[in-house]
Amino acid sequence: GDKSVTVVDTANCPPGPVVLALNAPALEVLREGVARVAHPALPSGDKLRSIAFIQGGRLAVVCGSGELWVADLGSDRWETYDPSVVGANQLVNALAPASDGGLWVATHLGLAHFDGGRFTDGQTVAGVPTEDGHDKLILRGLTAVVEDAQGRVWVGSGGNFRGALCLHRARWTPYAGPDDVGSRFVHSIKRIGNDLWFAELDDDRTAYQEGQLVRLRDGV
Repeated sequence: GDKSVTVVDTANCPPGPVVLALNAPALEVLREGVARVAHPALPSGDKLRSIAFIQGGRLAVVCGSGELWVADLGSDRWETYDPSVVGANQLVNALAPASDGGLWVATHLGLAHFDGGRFTDGQTVAGVPTEDGHDKLILRGLTAVVEDAQGRVWVGSGGNFRGALCLHRARWTPYAGPDDVGSRFVHSIKRIGNDLWFAELDDDRTAYQEGQLVRLRDGV
């Protein structure tokens, strides 16, 4: 039969296994070329969105309903955490490892930091101009987050703001021009080595949606 699967995200915890998040309510753990269904079983039937390892080798998972789950792969249960306690939103869209061993959590309303046991910070607005002239941008609909090698945190939105925003030393800076990440909506950001890759799409209101990949290397 057809054994092909669609992988929506991956996470690796050297020297441990590679974990694959499938376009289904399923995780697979890849060890020495052999994939096995992860244990413990996921507590929801929703499709997965994003996964990431945190300090200590624990795996964090977010599904379509937006719940954040954390567990050791050898455990028999998942723990659930709610980022709304720091003012963000309980609907989580994307995860990324933080340099302090925790996670950056992109939610439907704001960015949160998770230290492995609790949420310690929440950012719901950025002090940058909006397209309609306001001086503060509401961080609505964050779909992408990553921390770069310099400790800067980058976020993108599938439809709320164009380009990317960068948080560094409590200050937000927009990058949305032709000389940086471009003016499309950033749906996903991935870090490979010291490079960042931005996956971008135009408005979905157009007849043919176009997109591009942009790489940020050495500040360019």
